[in-house]
Amino acid sequence: MKFIYLIILSIFLFTGCSQKRVIEVNYGDKSQVVEIKKDINKHIDAEKEENITILEDIAVNEGLVYKDKNDKFYLAIVYSSKHVSNYYESTLNTILGYLNYRKADFNIKGFDCKDETVEALNSCFQKVYDNGFKNTIALLTPFTSDNLVKLNTYDLNIYLPLLEKQNDNRFIYGSIDYEAQIKKMMEYSYMNTTIIYQDNFLGNKLHSTHNKINPNVYYNMKIDNSNNDYKSLIENNEVLDYSTVFMYTNNIKASLLLSQMTVYEKYPSLILSTQQNFKPDIFELTQQQDRKNLLIINSISDFNPVLKDEIEYFGADATYNWVDYSVLVGVNYFYDKNLSNLLKNDIKDNHVIYETRVYEAKKFGFVELK
Repeated sequence: MKFIYLIILSIFLFTGCSQKRVIEVNYGDKSQVVEIKKDINKHIDAEKEENITILEDIAVNEGLVYKDKNDKFYLAIVYSSKHVSNYYESTLNTILGYLNYRKADFNIKGFDCKDETVEALNSCFQKVYDNGFKNTIALLTPFTSDNLVKLNTYDLNIYLPLLEKQNDNRFIYGSIDYEAQIKKMMEYSYMNTTIIYQDNFLGNKLHSTHNKINPNVYYNMKIDNSNNDYKSLIENNEVLDYSTVFMYTNNIKASLLLSQMTVYEKYPSLILSTQQNFKPDIFELTQQQDRKNLLIINSISDFNPVLKDEIEYFGADATYNWVDYSVLVGVNYFYDKNLSNLLKNDIKDNHVIYETRVYEAKKFGFVELK
């Protein structure tokens, strides 16, 4: 039903335009072709329209021959509705926003593998090949890492936005580099190290990565997924005072921990967090005093504000959602290998090179620590 809704939404939104752009969305054993008829200049007044033209001229070097605009751009999206149905919608919206910004003539088709078994993925890649697609964004989860070598890629160009670099060079890997983020965090550690981590896949992975880089941890605190009351963990825990806290939890739990440290008068010298907490809702969930000694690592680079607005208009968020940003890097690479310098990220040795910057969570927003 979710994909039926997506089709109806697409038909509702994209009406009245000049270029013929097509998406084929699969649901069940059937597929529906949706013709995109939406111009970039939607619901804007003349003044804003003029500003868009100026900004676009700045963003893209029109004299650079990076792609013939008369060529149709073809892209396949491979995913498992069982595992990443939410990512698929956001991925599609990011791609639509990008291609609409580039005023491209395109054909996108989604291939639902249902599952992430080797057999299911190989069948999907064969369908991509049989349908004449070459460039492919595959939303494979980290659980597929050990089986990549068993996959038949049919000589496709495959970008994996959710996976960190592996040894298999048939793929391009787009995940942010959490190891680099942890190493950057360690540059700021100067007191007894306390790790607070969530008992889930990412939390345990970050905890393990931290210990591999530097096993000298004074205190470990595991947070249960179902528990949001941390009084027993914080109230009489003197270890937290004047320590350096590495926080590997999602944004909601991090916000609760920060606020309860304030309530129970625990004052770490410094609190460090990864990309997980570089989200604007942390300002709604905490008070300024809760974030006093908080530093957050961010690997999402800034990019053209008109492109940013276009992606947001389609319902995606490449500003704070690193998966959407990784997808943006991937579609931009397939479109013109980033010869237009639209994004700051290069792809070297089959993986995306991300910046690793440090931010403070000030009263009115994130401020980069120079």
